[in-house]
Amino acid sequence: MLSTALNIVLGVFRFDVKRSVRSMTITVALVVAAVVALLIGAGFGLSLLYFWLESTEGTVPALTIIAAGCAVLGLVLLLFAFARPKRRDPREAFAPHYKPHEPGMAGSERMFDEAIATMQKGSRESMLAAVALALVAGMMAGRKL
Repeated sequence: MLSTALNIVLGVFRFDVKRSVRSMTITVALVVAAVVALLIGAGFGLSLLYFWLESTEGTVPALTIIAAGCAVLGLVLLLFAFARPKRRDPREAFAPHYKPHEPGMAGSERMFDEAIATMQKGSRESMLAAVALALVAGMMAGRKL
C-alpha cells in the first residue's frame, strides 16, 4: 500500500522533482566553480603582492606585511562574527513591562498588575490575547467548580 501511494505521488510530481534536482545540481556546480575561481584569484593576488613587496622592501618584510594583513583580516572577521548585537526576545514586543521575577510580589498580585498594565499600555493583539486567556481560564474554573 505504501509503494502504491509512493508511486502515485512520484507519478504526479516526477517532472517537478527532476527539474528541481537538476536546477539544484547546476546551482551547486556553479557555486563550487565560483569559489574555486575566487580562491585561485586570491592566490594569484597574494603572489603578485608578495613579488611586488619583495622587489621594493625585501623578502622578510614582504612576508611580514602579507602575514599581518591576513591576521588583521581574520581578526576583523572574527570580530564581526562574535560581536553581533544580541537578538531581542520576541515576547518583549508584546509585553515590554513584563518582569518575570519580582521577589516582593505574590503570584496573584503580579498577575493583576500585569493585567492592568496590559489594559493600559497594551495593543489590540495583547488585549485580545488577554481576553481569550481570561475566557479559557473562566471556562476551566467553571467546569471544576
